[in-house]
Amino acid sequence: SRALEDYSADVIGRSDYALSMVGTVVEKRHGLTSASYKPPVKTLWDELLNYFFPFTHAPDIAIHPDTSIGNCWACQSPVCNLTLRFVQPIQPAAFSIDHISPKIAHNVSSAPRKFRVWGVRGVDDYIETNKLEPSKNEIPHELLGEYFYNIDIGKQVQTFESSTQEIADPFEWIKLEIVSNHGHQDYTCLYRFR
Repeated sequence: SRALEDYSADVIGRSDYALSMVGTVVEKRHGLTSASYKPPVKTLWDELLNYFFPFTHAPDIAIHPDTSIGNCWACQSPVCNLTLRFVQPIQPAAFSIDHISPKIAHNVSSAPRKFRVWGVRGVDDYIETNKLEPSKNEIPHELLGEYFYNIDIGKQVQTFESSTQEIADPFEWIKLEIVSNHGHQDYTCLYRFR
């Protein structure tokens, strides 16, 4: 596992267990991850263009290291969720959100602002036991912290320590709940979550 830590340690100097390259996946089942933004289609040409050259990426782009302009996940509204499933359970000490610099961004109002991070355990067991499609409120969550991504401080990558000092059991899943963005009404762009 040391090789994994060395591989994924990057500009923040911490291992990134949320990388798709190490086996982490975005959980799209059961409504645990919000829908991607779909721009309004006004003409047949718009529809064809969007079909062959989609305006937005799938949520998986948020766990990929390429954070160049446009390589973000635009979720359907200012409020959205991204749920990650890890190869093995983790005990997170910190979380980071990346966004491109306001100096090169076309519009930073879509950057996440207020967000919460939740630890989630036993989703598959819960679904099997209850024989239902869970809503976000039915699955047991543990709040790991509530944070603000500040676009005005000049840091593209902002790291936030977990507010939970001791975690008894590691989490199989982590859910990022974006509560607000910096003013965009239609969507929130998430470049990277780790």
